[in-house]
Amino acid sequence: MKRLKFLLTFTILLITLTGCLDLEEYDANSAIVAPEVKDLMLEGTWKVKESNFTSNADMAYLDVKNLYISNDVFEFGNRFSVNPQYESKLVSRDSYFKNQTKIDPKDITTEEFVQIVVVSDSEGFYQELVKIDDNTIFLESNQTNYFLVKTATTVSKDILTKYADGDISTKEAYNGIIGGAITLKFQKEEDGHTVTEYKTYYLYYDNSGGNVKTKSAYEMDNIFLVRKNTFNTVAYTEDWTNEKYSGRLDVTEIGDGEEGVYLYEIYKSAVPFELTYMSSNYYSIMLTDPSNKNKIDYRIRSINSSNEDPPLDIEDIAGSEGVKFIKELLSKEKEKAKIKSSIKVITDYFNLGLVRKNGVWQFKTSLITGDDEDITYRDIDLNLPIQNSLITESALDKKWEDLKKENPDLIDIIYSPEKNFYVILTESNLIFYNITSEEPIMKVELPKEYNKRLIKADWPVGNNADLWKGYFIKATGTKLSKFQ
Repeated sequence: MKRLKFLLTFTILLITLTGCLDLEEYDANSAIVAPEVKDLMLEGTWKVKESNFTSNADMAYLDVKNLYISNDVFEFGNRFSVNPQYESKLVSRDSYFKNQTKIDPKDITTEEFVQIVVVSDSEGFYQELVKIDDNTIFLESNQTNYFLVKTATTVSKDILTKYADGDISTKEAYNGIIGGAITLKFQKEEDGHTVTEYKTYYLYYDNSGGNVKTKSAYEMDNIFLVRKNTFNTVAYTEDWTNEKYSGRLDVTEIGDGEEGVYLYEIYKSAVPFELTYMSSNYYSIMLTDPSNKNKIDYRIRSINSSNEDPPLDIEDIAGSEGVKFIKELLSKEKEKAKIKSSIKVITDYFNLGLVRKNGVWQFKTSLITGDDEDITYRDIDLNLPIQNSLITESALDKKWEDLKKENPDLIDIIYSPEKNFYVILTESNLIFYNITSEEPIMKVELPKEYNKRLIKADWPVGNNADLWKGYFIKATGTKLSKFQ
């Protein structure tokens, strides 16, 4: 009898599961499929039920009430797509929300997997939707999280008519104000050693006035650092007296007076170091042995830490999976050659860095291999999962190799969070683009005698873009009179 009950229960459960989900079509590991929007039960009009700003975004520029979805038009505020394409995939709830947002996944749904619908078109439009259920969706746009509920299964004819001709000459990726705060590292060889400097460029663009567009560019000889409640600058100083190096990073708050308020020393070292990455909370440095420039070490540190505080280790950055990854890496390297690096406790492994490589942020480490007569210093890429608290980044639309073919002088490219703007770094210029146009918004000429690397990028919008510009100018930011 018990066996019969078990078989009946199992059969009912199996029928229920296969009736709710087509595993072949929506397997988390399967390829993305491209259904009609009505097949996804998304077609119609959606109303914003709740919105939360993720980066002190400004309500005046981001207040959106409705979302319209059809096979002909996708419209959300000032962002829209004509003849959009819809792709769908099933992904892990925890992985998606931990990597893409700062929301606790359990606050969204109890389901372990969520359906992601990608909206795109041939002109570069891109938006992800999370289907929570047939009447609720979640999306992130312009640094704001939105929860929407369905109010109609159709889209108003007025909305469809607005796009009927398919030719909207004023279309832009974002109608409003946006700023790009881009920090670059400049280096050159001088008197037998490497001289390092940092500059921040603030690129300001306002197209909220329709055909009347405002653009300006500013330059600062420091790193512009905006934290939760303060505007700051980070100054790097180095000294090579008697061929001995000393370098340091200092934070100064941009106050109400003419001069800033000195806060504290972030880092100090007698070993030559350079920044490879910086955000509002963390920074990454690369230390180079002056007697052998192939011998390098990396560190990732909190901006709140002092010199005496330890850097982040592998467990801080990537958890238990990161520890496992490093153990496997070291084991493989030991099979190839003797490792000279001493590692006492694997979870304390902190020779880790973040650098720009081929248009993306790449984790790095270094190892010393070989015997006493043939020592080799190896710089190694690490394919670690990137924590959201450390960095989030939009993927490249093209392969790096193809981008280099199109622009041989390309050094780097980085997108805004919504992928509606991007900046290209070349040997000679910093170029600011709207994703929907091949013509640049502006082009800033850079010093030619330096090697250049990108270490930081921020994208304020709305009133925040104006606020950032004001503090940037106050902190010795100079307006550039010459830019295209």
